[in-house]
Amino acid sequence: MDRVSQPEPWIAGSSITVRRKNGQNMLTLQGATEEIPVRIVQPLPLSQSGLGVSFLDKEKREVAAVRSVSDLDAESAACVREALDRRYFEARVTRVLKTETHFGTRYLTVDTDKGRSTFALRHPGRNIIHLGNDGLILRDTNGNVYRIEKVSALDALSQLQVDKAV
Repeated sequence: MDRVSQPEPWIAGSSITVRRKNGQNMLTLQGATEEIPVRIVQPLPLSQSGLGVSFLDKEKREVAAVRSVSDLDAESAACVREALDRRYFEARVTRVLKTETHFGTRYLTVDTDKGRSTFALRHPGRNIIHLGNDGLILRDTNGNVYRIEKVSALDALSQLQVDKAV
């Protein structure tokens, strides 16, 4: 049976430019003069940061997608990284100080690379992602992301607290 090949979803990073103007990300396709206001999103799992970047118009339709931020020119790449950092706040957990569970919601107090934080985590099946390298991604009730690179690299008390929460 012959398969109809699907077109590659990615476009060459060199065929677009992205600039921030008046607080809005603007995309220009190669050969076009019109700038399109876009929202920059990462459709692939957050564990693959910087891979697969989509540009959505105001109707949330994909205008363009690049395989990697590194495929873009330096100014566009900086603009995209800044937009992704704003959109996907991610803190690296260095210590887990306390965990509690009340009516299925987990409350964690952690030290991160961005300071101390206390947050709530609901629906652990959806909001705790186990990475293959002994790491975890935790998404709180506000959509913020907390990453534990390696649970085994944390101090013993932190590891016990993670075990209670997960």
